[in-house]
Amino acid sequence: FIFSIYQDRQGTFWISTDVGLNQFDPETGAFESLPLSALVLSTLEDQQGNFWIGSVIGLFLLDRETGELQTYLNDPSDPNSLSSSGVSILREDVQGHLWIGTMNGGLNRFDRQAEKFDRYQNDPEDAHSLSDNAVSSIYPTATGKLWIGTLGGLNHFDPQTGQFQTFREADGLPNDTIYGILEDGQGNLWLST
Repeated sequence: FIFSIYQDRQGTFWISTDVGLNQFDPETGAFESLPLSALVLSTLEDQQGNFWIGSVIGLFLLDRETGELQTYLNDPSDPNSLSSSGVSILREDVQGHLWIGTMNGGLNRFDRQAEKFDRYQNDPEDAHSLSDNAVSSIYPTATGKLWIGTLGGLNHFDPQTGQFQTFREADGLPNDTIYGILEDGQGNLWLST
């Protein structure tokens, strides 16, 4: 099963599957499998050229020259670790912040300098927190704000204030499960539900 296809700046295609990650070189027609036997859901080449892999068993930083993987996992005793090892989506905003959506641990922002994760999770007592901890999509805007799709609503997030505004079926959505977010050339937001 193929979950995502990503083309990096060198033109290589990265195919995320249920049994790992493959590279496809369109010039030679050659496929190469990476040594990662896990369900891979998302890949991302950041502005610095680093290559990130999100899987059900963790977040990985790939050294493309050596093939080595640096691993980031959830550590229940460390509040600065990744909130969940199940990573569903990776995106980078205009400021170069790496955002990680997890399968059940909410949203994370990776502080590369400090090597720590800032967590944004649902708090039932706070109406301005993330609506659900199952994050399925992230759409960074040109203004630095984020649209976050979850299995429990659409969220508009302002990293400056740390506050989320939630939109649900009661607000006019067809349902609360948001799988994808895209903005067209006219500024309209398109959602897959």
